[in-house]
Amino acid sequence: MDETDEPKTRFVNYNREPASERAKAFVADAVAKLLANETRQRKRRPRDQENFHGQASALICDLCHDTLTDGSGLHFRRSHRAYEALTRYDPNFLTKKVTDVVDMMIASELAEQVMGQRNPFGTNVATLIRPTRTFIEALRRSGLSVADFARGKGAETIILREPKPDHWSRGKLADYQDDETTNRYREEIRTINQWLAEADLGFDHPLVSANAVDVSDRHLSRIFTGSFDRCGRLYGGYWQPLKKELRREGLRINGEPVAVLDFGQMIVRLAYGHAGARPPEGDAYCIEPYGPAYREGFKTLISAMLFNDKEPTKKPKGTKDLLPKGDVEALCQAVKQAHPSISHLFGAGKGLSLMFQESEILIEIIRELMAIGITALPIHDAIAVSIICHEQAIEIMRNTFRNKVGVEPIIKIE
Repeated sequence: MDETDEPKTRFVNYNREPASERAKAFVADAVAKLLANETRQRKRRPRDQENFHGQASALICDLCHDTLTDGSGLHFRRSHRAYEALTRYDPNFLTKKVTDVVDMMIASELAEQVMGQRNPFGTNVATLIRPTRTFIEALRRSGLSVADFARGKGAETIILREPKPDHWSRGKLADYQDDETTNRYREEIRTINQWLAEADLGFDHPLVSANAVDVSDRHLSRIFTGSFDRCGRLYGGYWQPLKKELRREGLRINGEPVAVLDFGQMIVRLAYGHAGARPPEGDAYCIEPYGPAYREGFKTLISAMLFNDKEPTKKPKGTKDLLPKGDVEALCQAVKQAHPSISHLFGAGKGLSLMFQESEILIEIIRELMAIGITALPIHDAIAVSIICHEQAIEIMRNTFRNKVGVEPIIKIE
């Protein structure tokens, strides 16, 4: 079975390592147990032994981290074909022999698996591996927490994805040759990640257990789509997957609560800047004659009109009840009448290019705040900063946006 389709669950990432001496000891004991149960007769060559140790350690660390967080298990590709064309996104030790390591973990009662299968929709679901009761109990006795496991060094931070073949698919990872641009991007992310690694970050919420949020997960990557001037948003960090309320109420920077500062109507104002025009007064998503009752629906429709390379022929997914009844063509015409200065950008596929500009603005803001000692956590087109620093952050956000785009921003405090 070719297990190449990615389910909406977490995959083994082979990129965690022990961050404490007791974690190193736990992983070493687990690897020793694998070797003790091994039945092979011939000794591995040095290179193969190094790969085996890297694979076993990474799998055990991933399993520990999953067990200490949501415990949903990790998906894993058993097909050898999945390991034949490895790229810059894969660790050096990864080979098709990793399936043998998984089988050894199962034989040693460290893990169990649910084999992948073809589902009724004709796609393949990868194999699920999860810890055994024996593994869970040993981990509990060890007293280890998520803080004892760190993201491994050397993971690629500049990620290029192929354009999505359709709305529902995720673009595949694309390999590329480094140049001055990608090296500059990587150095920027390295500097930001180093700053975040040393920052005083935390999470404290009465409704969330301490182990449910891994505050040591501060690693950011920058993800592009199709080329290095499209998208480029920052992804990663324990704060991004949190729900808005938990993020606002539970995040801590330097022991202080945070303010989440959000650029309002970002994509539309970027489009006006691209067109060299001044945005109209009022809410860009309140389209007459329909009024504010349909704001959220028009927000989605306007986004679709900017991102797609042709105008929508039907209402975007999920907007049936958010948009007025009637033909989508009439709704698109109303949007154009409300925004004549950028009407030529609708259906022109400019969205990802505008999103790239957004990402450049966010990175410059983060770097400027770092320069004056303020930690900012990126959340797509927003940042979280300590509440006591929010006025300084707003000023830098406003100046940076104005200088980059040529129009005034709208900045909201969530």
